[in-house]
Amino acid sequence: MLYYLKDSNLYLKTVKWNQKRNGLHWDTTLERKMLQEEFVEFVDAESFVDRIDAYLDYIFVGIGTETKHLYSGASPEEFSIENEVWGSRYEYMKSLIEPESIGELNKIFRIIPYNEREFLTICYKFILEANETKLEKRADGKIKKPANFVPPEKKIKAFLEYMAGQSYKKIKSYDNHLFNYLCADFERIYGAQNV
Repeated sequence: MLYYLKDSNLYLKTVKWNQKRNGLHWDTTLERKMLQEEFVEFVDAESFVDRIDAYLDYIFVGIGTETKHLYSGASPEEFSIENEVWGSRYEYMKSLIEPESIGELNKIFRIIPYNEREFLTICYKFILEANETKLEKRADGKIKKPANFVPPEKKIKAFLEYMAGQSYKKIKSYDNHLFNYLCADFERIYGAQNV
């Protein structure tokens, strides 16, 4: 699957997370279970923020799944069949989240077009940050959330609210430099907080 993130460092950080948490151990059943879980969360999501979270969690798990498979020496045929199923589910989610993201962001910024890929990449950073707080493995092989775990949905929601508030004050015309400034400003204000 070709994931829809703008920053290639996020791919590398996700691979390193998997390497650190489970040594890139391949477990077909666990990988299927985790991808299925994220797909169901996406389908059942009741809000835009929850759909973004599930979509990006799916990408997070998918990057790990593909990396673990590569390092496992498992059958390429087995994975190509799996990849068709999970790839088609990813494309389905992407086909829904892209237009919804553009619609939501256009409500905030009141301008068209807007690069939803930038927005999803920023939100992926929140997913990665939340996952980086998970350290211990559970009995079923998944990585356990710590007691002080802050769900990434909180930061995604805060980011949308922050951008909405700033857009009415500062944005007369959209450009990437201003968007990057606002992202950095959000990180400066909220980066160390549990929103």
